[in-house]
Amino acid sequence: LEYISDDFNGSDPDEAIASVLLRMPSGYYNTDLGWSLNDFQNDYMDTLNSQTTLIVVGDGRNNYNDPRLDLFSLMSRRAARTIWLNPEPPTLWHGDSDMPRYAPLCNDVLKVSNLTELNAAVDSLLAG
Repeated sequence: LEYISDDFNGSDPDEAIASVLLRMPSGYYNTDLGWSLNDFQNDYMDTLNSQTTLIVVGDGRNNYNDPRLDLFSLMSRRAARTIWLNPEPPTLWHGDSDMPRYAPLCNDVLKVSNLTELNAAVDSLLAG
């Protein structure tokens, strides 16, 4: 889990992305969402409240590590709404995917793997 908001404050988006990628080069880690949820609990849990919309972006894969459903459940209960944007369709939620376990804890789970799908997801969320 890495806080990147400061990278984007007042910066050109391309420069901000370059800064983040320099600090977090692709491929040096394996997905362990459970570990990230633990980091979130330790450092940011107090940011969630009844006025917060929790948005998770990712495929929900943990490489067979502990998905920390206890933490995600707590986060979801603390937030007013939980939205998960996943680049994979439900037909791919098997193997090391924990999405079948995370999805019931969300208000909305939407497939978003490109800008067209992101636009449709935002339209759907705003309409509902």
